Amino acid sequence: EINAVLGHQLDLVIDGGFCGFEGTTVIDLTQELPMVTRQGAGDASAFSELA
Repeated sequence: EINAVLGHQLDLVIDGGFCGFEGTTVIDLTQELPMVTRQGAGDASAFSELA
């Protein structure tokens, strides 16, 4: 669904399948260091350690 709505604006969409009803984790990779913009079901600790 997100690919149909925003796919033309994004360089990459990773579809991990249905993740339940908990929100997904969103990581901003547009800057030099990754930034977790929304913590959800995904483990973002590896990205947090880089900042």
